[in-house]
Amino acid sequence: MILNLKKIFFGISALSIFILVIFAFKFKNNNSPELIRITFREGLNIHEVANLLQQKGIVQKNSFFEACNSESLRDEFGFLRGESKDKYFPLEGYLFPDTYDFVKNEDPILVIKKFLKNFETKTKNLIIPKGFTLDKIITIASILEAESTLEEGPNVSSVIHNRIKTFDTGGKNKFGEYGFKRLQLESTMYYPHRTKQEAPDDFKSKYNTYEIEGYPPGPICSPGLKFIIDAINPSETDYFYFCNDKDRKIYFARTYDEHEKNLKLIGL
Repeated sequence: MILNLKKIFFGISALSIFILVIFAFKFKNNNSPELIRITFREGLNIHEVANLLQQKGIVQKNSFFEACNSESLRDEFGFLRGESKDKYFPLEGYLFPDTYDFVKNEDPILVIKKFLKNFETKTKNLIIPKGFTLDKIITIASILEAESTLEEGPNVSSVIHNRIKTFDTGGKNKFGEYGFKRLQLESTMYYPHRTKQEAPDDFKSKYNTYEIEGYPPGPICSPGLKFIIDAINPSETDYFYFCNDKDRKIYFARTYDEHEKNLKLIGL
């Protein structure tokens, strides 16, 4: 029996290469960091985002907030420049709600950049109306996220825009009523806390639009794209008031008399 040494050698070499490839693939996979996928729903504020990241072991909350104040982020992302100095958190509103992949103990700057790059991509084609800035639009959108329903977003936006239009008339509307330089939006009253119960005793928010005139210093949560678009494109209405019943149905009014009737209707 004559052996074909050439074929045997080739067969052994091919098998060896195959085994090495399989081993290398397994070694690579075994040493690749496990991806952790997290979905951030629309309307979370920056504290809630940080809490979720910490719970999943991505970053520590303190490190996350420290990274949020990095000047390098403002240098890289132009939409973060020129914001109000009265903001509690400069990045509030810009951590775009979506699904992201992270690894445990990830660099907090890289974590934040994922949010900001996504925000930049999703909003790059928006046309900001004359007289507004991106930050003001995101502020309006964040209030819509907190107070509106998806269906009524354009109408709630119209209430806010109609009040904003009175800023140049001393807060007087077309029906001869005054006081609209204060936007009077409940979602701003205790920010960065959600409710009075969550806030420290005697806490007074710089964002409380029942106390301050004009816009709050910035957004109060991260709005989704739908409400950002609604903030840019409000309905054409004469509404200056709205209120919600216990089922979140929204009632609109043009005058305070109409608003009072709505409040009685829903038991407030």
